Amino acid sequence: MNREDTNMPSIIVFVTIIAILLGGGFYLITHKDIYLKDKEEVKVEEKKSIKILEDSDYIYYSNLETIDEHNSLEYKTININIDSVDAKELQETLNNNMSAIRDSLIRDAEGNVVSCDMISYDYNVTSKYISLNVTTFSYLQNEEQLTKSIVNHYVFDIETGKILNTRDILKKENLTDQEIRVKIREYIKDDTEVDIDATLNSEYSLSIIKDEKVVINTVVKNANMDYNVSIEMD
Repeated sequence: MNREDTNMPSIIVFVTIIAILLGGGFYLITHKDIYLKDKEEVKVEEKKSIKILEDSDYIYYSNLETIDEHNSLEYKTININIDSVDAKELQETLNNNMSAIRDSLIRDAEGNVVSCDMISYDYNVTSKYISLNVTTFSYLQNEEQLTKSIVNHYVFDIETGKILNTRDILKKENLTDQEIRVKIREYIKDDTEVDIDATLNSEYSLSIIKDEKVVINTVVKNANMDYNVSIEMD
């Protein structure tokens, strides 16, 4: 057997390896979009949520000061555990408002609360939203009631952390302004003391409850006294 015959298997193996390398390189070049897409999908999967602290709730409280346990009156710091500019700015605003109302507290000689301004919170988390409701009100002991109630609704997109406006929610939920106003009309149509036109021309806001339903929040214009309502969409 001559030297050329002896080296032939080595040459074949070498050529095969070169062909595989060239073929693999060509595949990566021609399919780089798929490769990059796969890497992007992996990165998306790694980001599990928009939370700042993964083991904490989206909304939690600290610095709790109970003013009146019987009437559930308390001052507290709200922590919005969402990594976004909107969340940070809203948290700062709400906590500044809470600090400002602390000076409104008046007690009698026995230490009972006579009057105070308060802010309370509740929220719902769904697969698409974090819906935060902020109620500002005044408590008056003599009237044994909560007065001057104002409710603001903030709906966060659970993927981006941005606060959605009414138009955003309508679009995401495939609803129209007309459908909203039809629902309001149905709700108030049997009350003869309601100014239907004035009510329908009022601004409304939207929030989300736990069963994923959209809730319309608006003011009913009544002959005696205007009042807030929350109406669930079907």
